[in-house]
Amino acid sequence: MIIGKESEKLEFKKSTAELRESVISMAAILNKHGSGELYFGVHSNGTPIGQEIGAYTLRDISQAVSNHLEPKVYSRISEAVINHKRCIHVEFIGDDAPYLAYGRAYIRVADEDKQMSSATLEDYILRKHMGKDSWDGEPSYKTLDDIDEEVLRRYIERANNTGRIDFTYTTKGDTLTRLDLLKDGKLKNAAAVWFCGESLLELQMAVFATPERLTFLDINRAGGSIMQMMGIAERYVGNNIRYRVEFDGSIERKEIPEIPMLAVREAIIKGIVA
Repeated sequence: MIIGKESEKLEFKKSTAELRESVISMAAILNKHGSGELYFGVHSNGTPIGQEIGAYTLRDISQAVSNHLEPKVYSRISEAVINHKRCIHVEFIGDDAPYLAYGRAYIRVADEDKQMSSATLEDYILRKHMGKDSWDGEPSYKTLDDIDEEVLRRYIERANNTGRIDFTYTTKGDTLTRLDLLKDGKLKNAAAVWFCGESLLELQMAVFATPERLTFLDINRAGGSIMQMMGIAERYVGNNIRYRVEFDGSIERKEIPEIPMLAVREAIIKGIVA
């Protein structure tokens, strides 16, 4: 008997040998829908095949979720008997996206878990702070004249390309209103730190001589909006890492960074979230 089909909110795993992949699936589903279910001991086609359940199996699952899924989520883990097969049922819910599994963000697409693009992750971070009864949602002393229009325009274009925002850029006022970043005609603090060019925040960057980080070889500081500082930080890392050179059969050479720049950008974004 088949118990169903995998979907954007339902995932099947053959056993807890796929525990890491399971945590990734949970993060992807939470980022897309905020809740979901996962079964261990069920084939991907929905056929129950059973799962060996020892004295610490449920605890091991709980610890993997607690240790490797951030922010913390509420999950209910229980044994389920399906077609006389012992399986494990995991229900989970959370409203604090973006969620990271093993330090990376994922998004559910049909029944697959796709790594989230840096542009989509940026959008999640901004939306996470919109409209909250916190400093981010309070009106600032900044006005529309302080908005860096080019930075705002590029943000909307990237969000359009990833499908996270379904409206195009028009004017600063209209766009920020649709993003819920205006309050009583004033910019919210979240808009000020993301899109205003003035040095509201300071970024410190350094190259250390040793892993102990006691002596630095270079240090730099910069100010500006969060969007501007992400670009500054990415360029700083790019200028201070090593590259290898490859030739693809022509006279053109290709420089390969020791750390993929996509990973660098994701690390910078995660640092801002923290």
